[in-house]
Amino acid sequence: MGALICSVELNKKTGITVTVKNGDGQITQTITMNGTSVVIEVAGQSATSTITQTSDAVVVKCKKFSVTADEQIEMTSSGTSAYESAKATSIKATTDLTIDGNTVAATGTQTLTAKGAQSSVLLDASGAKMSSPSAATIEGQGKVSVSGGMVDIAADGMLTAKASAVLTLKGSIANVQGSLVNLG
Repeated sequence: MGALICSVELNKKTGITVTVKNGDGQITQTITMNGTSVVIEVAGQSATSTITQTSDAVVVKCKKFSVTADEQIEMTSSGTSAYESAKATSIKATTDLTIDGNTVAATGTQTLTAKGAQSSVLLDASGAKMSSPSAATIEGQGKVSVSGGMVDIAADGMLTAKASAVLTLKGSIANVQGSLVNLG
């Protein structure tokens, strides 16, 4: 690395500007304090990153943003918080991952997948509901069980129950009703 060009500009109207230019790396670092904000900018050949701090906000603009902590990262907001990505997003924990809230919504505009690799996916709610605007499928590689104090299976149109082996309908009282009942 060659010699750096360093300058400090003091101005009673525009504030203080500290500039460091690295001609070999074609990088310019600038810190500007103007009485209302502090702006730190690093400008290179292919990208520029900027941190702007005012009395009520800190804004970071950059090509890549990384945070590494040896122990813990904690973020708290007393208002609404949002995270948005224009491309794929990944959240991963090497142990447990907990998402908690009064209402938790997960939406996939094309597909939503929940998977338990070791055992099962458990949906537990006082009034659980699964719905689909077109067709819904519940499928298991082995056994699929539906149980409850009372189980209703209803169709607005036709209802078909079939098995490639034995089909058993069993109850202490069995009631088969319809305008036309065909057995056999």
